[in-house]
Amino acid sequence: VANGDSTVDQCGVCDNDPANDCTQDCTGTWGGDAVNDDCGVCQGDSSSCADCAGVANGDSTVDQCGVCDNDPANDCTQDCTGTWGGDAVNDDCGVCQGDSSSCADCAGVANGDSTVDQCGVCDNDPANDCTQDCTGTWGGTAVIDDCGICNGSWTVDENGLYTDDQGNETCSCDSTNAQPDQYYYCDGTCIVDSDLDAICDEFDPCPNDPGNLDSDGDQVCDLFDVCEGYNDALDDDGDSVPNDCDLCFGDNTQIGSQDGSTQDLNADPDNDGVCNDIDVCDYSLDWDYRDITSEEACLSQQVDADGDGVSEGFGVWDPYTNTCGDGICDGQDLCVGNNWGSDDCELLDVEIPIEFSLQQNYPNPFNPTTAIDFAISSNDYIDLIIYDILGKHVRTLVSGYLTKGEYSVIWDGTDNSGNSVTSGIYIYQLKTSKAVKSKRMTLLR
Repeated sequence: VANGDSTVDQCGVCDNDPANDCTQDCTGTWGGDAVNDDCGVCQGDSSSCADCAGVANGDSTVDQCGVCDNDPANDCTQDCTGTWGGDAVNDDCGVCQGDSSSCADCAGVANGDSTVDQCGVCDNDPANDCTQDCTGTWGGTAVIDDCGICNGSWTVDENGLYTDDQGNETCSCDSTNAQPDQYYYCDGTCIVDSDLDAICDEFDPCPNDPGNLDSDGDQVCDLFDVCEGYNDALDDDGDSVPNDCDLCFGDNTQIGSQDGSTQDLNADPDNDGVCNDIDVCDYSLDWDYRDITSEEACLSQQVDADGDGVSEGFGVWDPYTNTCGDGICDGQDLCVGNNWGSDDCELLDVEIPIEFSLQQNYPNPFNPTTAIDFAISSNDYIDLIIYDILGKHVRTLVSGYLTKGEYSVIWDGTDNSGNSVTSGIYIYQLKTSKAVKSKRMTLLR
């Protein structure tokens, strides 16, 4: 080709492609096919650089046990005897091919912490270690009693009372010490002290009154004083009612009889607070018109029982008991209301007797109010009074004349001045001319 670019290479080939130019092989022959093996040896078999596994340039090696591989984790090791590939090992005590007994504790546990105590018991719990009793015996059961005596039998209770092995009771560890007093515990506190005032009931002038107050100096505590403010010991007529509180002074029978056998003008047999010499009805009330509460209304009451337009009578007013009747005392009155001259009147219901009583307040404990129920068995002057735990007068709830019956009073937790009292225990007392009752209640603010 004129002006062409083809040339003849070392192998005598003419072309214009340099990529096809003739080259020398590893022996230096142009166009030859001899090549180097994996080890770089011309026309070699790659064995000159093969590892133990026959892999040219491989990393497998033969370990001390003659094993060829390329994993170091599998390399052969020496056992505790120095033998490559051996299976001898150290025991738990570090002894080659040992049985772990050389470091075992008393329980047979290698490197364990169990020990044998003074009583020959093997364990690892110090709380169970054998101890000496008070005689010095390991594992013994002898103990020191409440009087400090080894293997003794003295005991002392919560009240300081000591008892020896013979059952003798004393106030100390001395068996010759005096026996405890029949009224006091060994610590000096009372065996029986109902009101907790540190005065034994046997010597307490008021065993149910912690204040032990005797305001009028009559040797009767206020809580049980029938005639508070006066000398209860003065009873000249012998009717068990002190002079200053006796509604019928001079009467020594106190209770009369309807047949007149023990009639006494100074007596008050119906207990209405009015003596016979001025009582409209000596043995009962004359109280027919219970809705009438004034003398004017009572005297204006007119009755025409037979309906003839003529009034048979007028209401009769008793100024001492403030009751309105028909002129026939209730004890003899066969009819309800004013029924003069009527033969067909309604018979009075049979009266159910009422006993003197003071009920427990409710609710109790309470805040802010509580109810107190009581009943009196006869007409009488009564007082219902609240005291604090020291016997101090707090509040008068009722003071005056009441007819027999049942009553309920509310206390709002205030004193006589209207001030709220504090939380605590209070005593409420019901007193008549013949009886006294008291109970406790608790106010919780």
